[in-house]
Amino acid sequence: MKTAQTTFRIGGAFAAVFVMLILLKEVFRKEPERLSVPIRIVHSNPTNYFEYEPTAGDIVLPDSVRGNSEVHQRPAGEWSWTGPDACGECHKEQWKTARKTPHFNTSSLPDKIKMLGSYVPGHNQMQTGNRELKFLMETEGRNHYQSVVWKDRELYRASIDLVIGSGLNLGQSYGTWQENRLLQLPISYYTPNKAWVNSPGFVDGTAVFIRPIISRCLECHVTAWDSATNDPMDYRRRSDKMIHGITCESCHGPGKDHVQHHRADPTDKVARKILAFSSTKASGVNALCSKCHGSEDPENEAPGVHSNNQLQRLQKSECFKKSGGLTCVDCHNPHRYERGKHVLAASRCQSCHELKDCKAVEPGRHQFFTEQCANCHMERRQMADIGFDAADREIIPSAIDHFIRVLPGKKTKIE
Repeated sequence: MKTAQTTFRIGGAFAAVFVMLILLKEVFRKEPERLSVPIRIVHSNPTNYFEYEPTAGDIVLPDSVRGNSEVHQRPAGEWSWTGPDACGECHKEQWKTARKTPHFNTSSLPDKIKMLGSYVPGHNQMQTGNRELKFLMETEGRNHYQSVVWKDRELYRASIDLVIGSGLNLGQSYGTWQENRLLQLPISYYTPNKAWVNSPGFVDGTAVFIRPIISRCLECHVTAWDSATNDPMDYRRRSDKMIHGITCESCHGPGKDHVQHHRADPTDKVARKILAFSSTKASGVNALCSKCHGSEDPENEAPGVHSNNQLQRLQKSECFKKSGGLTCVDCHNPHRYERGKHVLAASRCQSCHELKDCKAVEPGRHQFFTEQCANCHMERRQMADIGFDAADREIIPSAIDHFIRVLPGKKTKIE
């Protein structure tokens, strides 16, 4: 009898602890307390954005354009870009497959196919830490909008005119044209969480619509654009003179002269007046990739430019040091969509490394790990220069570290 009572008491104690854990879990699952902060509507020139520090409750809207807002018209002969469709006339296969890559789609005009995130009522809003301030993402016909709402009253609405980012890995941000000024919108879509979030650098509880998209941002998201001046901080430009995405001419250079030459002489099979990588040294290829996937300082290993400086990290690897000329395109084919194709990626590793040389795992498991080289030799690191400010935390994305090595303490068992 005593044994039964003891068993009953122990079981009851376990049950009580189990119930308590469930209750605690529900408590911690609750949303953080949202405060109500009075709003303050401010009109400001986007030129002043980098001097302005908004605080909770600030709704910062662009003022009217002052002074001469006209963007100069370049003479026809100065525009030396053709766009990728002209490249497709002769390079059909590369053009066809490249169109599906993240590079090609790292900026685009908005449409229902490329736009991520839900625009369906009930799923199209982002609540800020201020319980009375939220954002709505809406569509009307073919047009997309972001609006800021205070106490169920729309205070401002901006059209989504530019999609920045393919969204396949990290997410998408959005741009809006205000006359000839290209501005970043305050809400982005974060792919890993499948959620609307504050755009990188935007403070939760504010609604800032005056952040300029400067030329340095466009350099890694747009092939070509027509700026008002040579000032890299100038954000005035012509919307009709923009080739979206990182396409053919981003790597091979402006193609007008090349296209004109080969249209006039289609029998000439030597690439003229264009950058051909077959005759480019490894250092030149890597330097080109490093403009967006590295640092301007070749010695700088600190993560940056939303990329964790892949080239600088790769250069620390024995693979790079002993290769005699390893380039980014030895592992990545820029003309094809290869994300997630681990077997293909591993096969490129094994063009130099033989399966029998892997001493980290027993031979019976070689076949598994031969398709997962990066699983043991590359890791994900948090990105030091980008984060999303949420109501209850900061979201910091991660990216693959290109320093190839045997990772200490890495598990080698098959999960």
